[in-house]
This record gives sequence, structure tokens and C-alpha cells, in this order.
Amino acid sequence: MDPPQKLNGSLLRQDALDGDLPDPMVMDPNAANIPEYLQVFPDDSSERITSAEPTPPGNTDPPSSSRFLPVRPPPPPPLKSRLLSACLPDTQSLGPPPLPPGSRMPLGNKRFSLDLPEAARRLNRSRTQVEHHEPFSIRLIDCPEGSTGALTSFCAATSHLLSRHEHTDEVHNSGVVWGRVSQVHAALLQQVEVTVSVATEWNQSQLPLATTLNRTVKSLIGELLQLLQPAPGTCQGYVLKLCDSEEYLQNEEVLGTHDSIQRYHKYELAVPLRLLPLSGAKHRLARDLEDDRRPCQLYPHLRHAGVFSTSRLNLQQMLSSYNREMMELMRSKSGMNVNVVVDHVRTICKLLCGLSSQELEEAIGRLNRVNPITLSQEEKTECETAMVVLHSALLKLLQAFFDNFQSDFRVQEATEKRQIRDVEENADVFQLTISALYQLQTSWTSSYECFSVSCDLTYGTTKICETGISQNISTALCYGNKIQCNRMMVFPVPVHQLPYECMLTFRLKGSKRGKNPELLGWAVLPLYTHRTLVTGTVLLSLSSLAELPTPPLPSSL
Repeated sequence: MDPPQKLNGSLLRQDALDGDLPDPMVMDPNAANIPEYLQVFPDDSSERITSAEPTPPGNTDPPSSSRFLPVRPPPPPPLKSRLLSACLPDTQSLGPPPLPPGSRMPLGNKRFSLDLPEAARRLNRSRTQVEHHEPFSIRLIDCPEGSTGALTSFCAATSHLLSRHEHTDEVHNSGVVWGRVSQVHAALLQQVEVTVSVATEWNQSQLPLATTLNRTVKSLIGELLQLLQPAPGTCQGYVLKLCDSEEYLQNEEVLGTHDSIQRYHKYELAVPLRLLPLSGAKHRLARDLEDDRRPCQLYPHLRHAGVFSTSRLNLQQMLSSYNREMMELMRSKSGMNVNVVVDHVRTICKLLCGLSSQELEEAIGRLNRVNPITLSQEEKTECETAMVVLHSALLKLLQAFFDNFQSDFRVQEATEKRQIRDVEENADVFQLTISALYQLQTSWTSSYECFSVSCDLTYGTTKICETGISQNISTALCYGNKIQCNRMMVFPVPVHQLPYECMLTFRLKGSKRGKNPELLGWAVLPLYTHRTLVTGTVLLSLSSLAELPTPPLPSSL
């Protein structure tokens, strides 16, 4: 039985076109224009919600149960308001709440699509500096305190004393040079006398006075005041000053313990003294705050020696060129620029007053044997080995030069220092080697047939052993203005038996046919430097002046 259909509705048949698809939506003409209103009333049981829609035309009586009634679609659900206030009573006429106040962005600060963005800041991926490895680079560094070890150690010791005693210390910074004293037994000074010549402010004439050395300076001042009868005063208010220096004698010390008084007595000279009141002593040498802040650098105050006049700029440029050529030779597969490298090394030696060494000459000869053609792997290895040997020899030469001659710059320390051990453990025989003679005058090489070098090992006026002589150094071996001789001198004395104050005296002599050797130059060298036996390469500058009348002493150098 077919289901009941709506009255006056269209009849649909089932045919082959029917399927499982849903039926098409049919609009109800009676409900097309039905307005709906939603009213909110107070919650009261006496009131009901009624429909305000108009009555449709036609029969509106309640239908009987015996007839089919038209089906009216259910009303839609009431609209939900997003605002909670819309559901409250007496709020239908109120609008949405106002927006909170806010600052508007100025139009000039707005960024539009056509605006160019600001330049982005550069981001560094890392602050680590990548250093290019240059194995043949040689750099010169500043050395304002001096390049030699003696001057550097002196400046370091002075800086240490300045840090211990500040300028506010009146005892150690009195501005007066007090005489240096040494420990001497009083019994050795009992029978020793010296003559002093004293002058005063009120009497310019010299007063000679013979006195013993075993008395204090204070007692000598008291005797002088009794003889000269000055204005009223005591001996505590006076001091004695050497006339030929800024040195003052210490009142509480024994007269003979002063080193300066000992020198005058040694040469049997009168001691020139001046009696001054302590208040009148000039404190011109006192340090101030600025002196404490300034580093101790003695080299700028020294008189420059004429042996070294090479410009730092020229030497650094030549070292940089040497580095470039060595790197090019390392990268290349042939030895085409070997001659260029050798020329740069020769130029560096000329800038160092023509200084060279046997090790450097052998390294140059080894590099010259490299073929200028394409090298095999074995030849390439031999070339690199020769380059390393050459570079090491050049570094040693530069360090030896700056260790012996004063300069305000030097090369960086690249070679390891030798280990120091106690000299008492050294039982070897003392010996040395004379490697070469440099900067020989042209007149010497042309007028003399041969040279000879002698060396004396002395302790004061005592000669420890026989003079070592190296003879027959022919001028035919001269290369430019230098001679490579490599002569060894042996002194048959163990090193640990040599006194600490020993001196070496070298003499260069020239010989002509049928004539006695003539002295061309001389030099002295202390056997110990900074409590260390002289070792390594030492460069000596010969003096062409007349020799000293007295034997050289380490304290006089």
C-alpha cells in the first residue's frame, strides 16, 4: 500500500531513474513568505509565547482526526547571540561595547609593500681569526729596552727595584747617590792610608790630609770640622761628596769599604772631596710619580754604535720578499727561482754588516744543487729539506746578530735556549773556535799576505796558560771583505777550575813578507756573562785604538 501523499501534491513514480540519491528539495509555497520574530519575555508562568505571524487564507479550524492534515515544517531554532549582553533584558537597543582606546601607528612609520627594507646587519658567523700558515715568515718585533741580554736583564732588574721602592720612600729615594760599599775585613785596612783633598763652601782651597782607611766617614768629618772651624754645627749635619762624580760617602760606613776609595788607593791618587751640609745636598735625582709610571728603557739614552745602521724598514721588506719567494718555490714543481731565493739571503746578510755563518753557507750550497727543471718526488723532498735547513740557519744568524749588537728591534725567539747546569759539573777542557773575520778593510786585504789571531786567557794580571795563536790565515781566502777561517783554539784547563773573573783578549795581526806582524785590532770578552759561561755564537767588534795599559777587568766593561 502506497503511503499517503500530501493533498494537492505532485505524484512521483518509481522507474529506472530512481536510485538511492536523496529527493530534491521542494519549497513549500505556504511557508515561503512567513516572517518569524523572536521575542524575549520575562519568566512568568502566566505568559505564553505566541506566534505573531498572520493567519493564512482558507480553513483554519482544527482538523478532525479522520482526515490527513498538511505537514508544516518545524520552526527554525532561535538565533544565538554572540554577546552575552544581548540575552539580558532591556539591552536590545544597546550597541556593541566600544573598543578600548589605543595609540595609532603614525602613517610615516607604516611599511607598505613598496617600501624598501632597512639594510640588514651583517652577521658574523664566528670571531675566530684564521691565520695563514707561513713557515718561512720572519717578523721583526719592537724591543725598546734593548736587544741584547745584558741590557734587557739590567732593565728588568731596575724595574724590579722600582716596584719594590716607590717614589714616596724617602730612604731609598733620597735623590742622592750614596757610595757603594763592599765587605772588607777591618784588619786589612789598619795599616792602609790614603790622602784626601777636602774643599768647603767657605774655603775653596784644598786641604790635603792623610788618613787611614779603617775609620768611619763620620769620624773623618769630625776631624775636618775641628781643623777648618766652620760655623756652629755638628758632624751629623755634614756629608762628604766626591768632586768628580755625584757620589756621596755614607757617614756610618768605614771609609775603606767604599769602592771608589779603593780605586783611588789602588792607583795611589788623592781623593778629591767636598764637605757639604746635608741640607745643601741637591736631591735632583729623586724620582717622582711620572718616573714610576714610565717603563725602564735604557736603550734610547745610549749612544748608538756605528756598527749597526741598517734600517728596520729595509730589513723587513727584504724578509717579506724572502718569504714570498720561499713560498713560491714550495708551491712550484721546479727549482726555477732558487737563484732568486739565494740572492735574497745574500742581501739580508749584507744588511747585517756582511755577517754570515758556515751553517748558512752550507745550506745555500745545498739549495743551489736543486735542478731548475721539473722535479721528481724524490727531488722535491730534497728541495724542501734544503729550504728548511736554510731557513733555520738564517734564523740563527739573525738571533746571533741581535744578541750581540744593540738595537731597538729584533727577531722573534725561534730557537730553544740551551739548558743551564752547574759549572762545577763541567770537567771539559776549555776551547773555542774562530769562525770568520768580517768587515775587513780593503787596504788590509791588499797590503798583507796573511792574518793571525791570538787569544790570552787571563785572571787580573796573571796569565792562566799559554797564548793561543791561529796563524797563516791567507788573504787569498777573502770573499769580499770577509774570511771564513774556522780555527780552533784549545786551552788545557778544565772549565770548572777557571776563576769567575777570567777574561779573554783577542788580537788581530797582519803579516807582510819579511816584517813583524802588526796589530790591526783587539777586543776583550768576559768568560762569564750573567753568571753563565759564554757559549754559542759571539760577535766581537774589534777596536783599532791603542790597547789598555792595564789588564781588562769584567767590572770595567
